[in-house]
Amino acid sequence: ALQGGLYCSHRLVSSLRCGAMVDRMDELRGECSDIEMGEPSRGFMAAFFEEVNGVKSALCTMAASVARIEALQSESLTATSAEEGKAAAKQLQEESGGMNVLAKKVRAQLKAMDAANKLFAKKNPGASEARIRTNMHATLSRKFVESMAEYQEVQARFKSKHRERMARQYRMVQPSISQEEIDAARRRRRAGDCPRSREIGRDCP
Repeated sequence: ALQGGLYCSHRLVSSLRCGAMVDRMDELRGECSDIEMGEPSRGFMAAFFEEVNGVKSALCTMAASVARIEALQSESLTATSAEEGKAAAKQLQEESGGMNVLAKKVRAQLKAMDAANKLFAKKNPGASEARIRTNMHATLSRKFVESMAEYQEVQARFKSKHRERMARQYRMVQPSISQEEIDAARRRRRAGDCPRSREIGRDCP
C-alpha cells in the first residue's frame, strides 16, 4: 500500500503530482519506521508484540490512505471535465469510507489493548512487562491521534477550498450573487433538489 508507483499509474494524476506523492510515500515509510517494536518473533511477550505490529501496520495504512485522499481531493478541485470530476469524487468517497472503517477498527484495537494492559498490571503489580505494555500502547495511541488529526485537517482544507471554488463558479454566472444565496444553492445541489442549470437566479420547483 505504500508503493509510490501505484500513484503514477492513476490516470487522473499528473506527472508533477505523481512525483510529489512518491516523495510523500518516502516520508510515510520514515514515519512508520520510527515506532520501535522490539523483537516479537519468539519468547518474551511474543503475542503482545504480534498484536502491536498489527496495529502499527494499520497505522501505516491509515497514513497512506490520508495521502491518497489528499491527492484525490486535489484532482477533484482541478478537474477540467465532468467525467474527471465524477471519477475523482467516486474514488474519494471510496477511499474516505475505507479510511473511516480502518480508523474505527484501530480505535477499538487500542481500547481493547488498554483494557488488557490494565488487567495485566492489576494481576502483576510492579512487573516490567506491565510497563512495557503501557509504554507501547501510549506510543501507538499517540500515532493514532496524530494520524486522525492530519486526516481531519486534510478534510477541513478540502471543504474550505471546495467552498471557495464553488463560489467562484457561481459568481462567474451571476456576479451579484450573495454568499447566502451561494450556500443555499450548494445545499440544494447536494440534496439533488434542483438541476444544476437552475441553481442560480431561479427558484426550485
